[in-house]
This record gives sequence, C-alpha cells and structure tokens, in this order.
Amino acid sequence: MNQLQDSQMIRELYEASLAGVPIVPIVLNVRGLCCLRAGVPGLSPTIQVFSTLGRFLEHSRIYRFENGGAAEFFIGSADLMTCKLSRRVEAVAPVCDPVIKAELEEILRTYEEDNCSAWDMQPDGEYVRRHPAGVRPGGLLNRCSSSAPGRGDLSGRIAAAFPGRCSSASPACP
Repeated sequence: MNQLQDSQMIRELYEASLAGVPIVPIVLNVRGLCCLRAGVPGLSPTIQVFSTLGRFLEHSRIYRFENGGAAEFFIGSADLMTCKLSRRVEAVAPVCDPVIKAELEEILRTYEEDNCSAWDMQPDGEYVRRHPAGVRPGGLLNRCSSSAPGRGDLSGRIAAAFPGRCSSASPACP
C-alpha cells in the first residue's frame, strides 16, 4: 500500500500482534507514510514493515490474510488512511481465482525478497536499507543501483544523500 495512517486500523494491527497473530509475522509493505511502529516489544512484536522505493513508484493494494492456514487475497483501491476509509467510497474485493491468487502470491513474495530497493523499519521508526548478500554497504551494488544512463535509481540517490539518516515515517524523507 502507499500509506498507513488510520489510527483504528493501526490499533487493530497492534491488537493482532499482541494476541499472537500469527506464527509467521505480520508483514506490511508501506511505500510512503506509515504511522505504525513495527517490532516494538509489548506493542507490535510480530509486525514487520518495509518500504520499497524505486523509479516506477508502484504501490499495490494487495491484502493477504491467513484463515485457518489457507491464504485469502483481497485487492482494493484504498490505502489505510482515515481520509480514504472515512470520507470516500473505496472498494476491496476478494480474489477467488486460483491462478490470480498464485500471481498475487508471487508479487508479494517478490516485494518481500527485494534486497536492492527495500528499507526495513526499525522499532524506533528509523529505516535501514537492505543490501544484497555478500555486498557491504557502500560497496558495488551492481544491478541494484543502475538504471537508465544519467538517471540513478531513486533509492540509491536517497541512500547517497542521507546515509543512515532516514528518520521520518517515510524512508523517502530526510
């Protein structure tokens, strides 16, 4: 999703985390503003938040839940923001087709495995950029930092401009 700001939704996620849901962590890919704090003991111990930045600025609204061990998928138009959930007509629909479910699972897995343009939220709200295995920070990132001639990858530019200093809710903000 693009934004996670709605206090009721955040409260529900905190309650799910404290209730021990799930055995596998609650994983959220929030591209921009995220008012939730992930991995905070006593508040959100099973929640992980990451943000993927890049030149295409895509943010899917794919929601995956487990119900009795079975994956359930929903797609929708809304981010979890108060203005969109309370003052607009937004739609979220279940996905029932097994082929489409497999495609959505692949999309989510691709986002989760990204180690080039993803940033992981820390319990204090700071974001730390992921790095490919075997590549030290500041080292050659090969395909991760290359793009069209004359245009650097956005996440690479952010990392260069603000090394270790992304302190706002969004990793794109210094």
